Amino acid sequence: MGDAFVSLADDAEASAWNPAGLARVPRKTVSLMHYRLFEEVNYEYLGYAHPVGRGGLGGHLAYVFTDAIPRTFEDAGGAFAPARSGGTFRNSELKANLAGGWAPADWAAV
Repeated sequence: MGDAFVSLADDAEASAWNPAGLARVPRKTVSLMHYRLFEEVNYEYLGYAHPVGRGGLGGHLAYVFTDAIPRTFEDAGGAFAPARSGGTFRNSELKANLAGGWAPADWAAV
């Protein structure tokens, strides 16, 4: 895979990218991220991985949200209706994930 990290995930981000990588987690790891994306979209990430025997357990929370977005409306003809527009709204999404990986042999992980 050309050294793609997805195939090598063996840390606190493995539960998001490749859960089988949790079987190769060498120690407890935590990952915290904050991204400020385009158009005032924010991304927060908290991940954890814990080795257990011939495998590992992990999970993550990912939260995507926007800053205030101006509320606008259209009339029946599709034109902007300033009399009905006003105020703001926000949009958000939360994802929670638990995962596990196991290595039945030195050369395999599921």
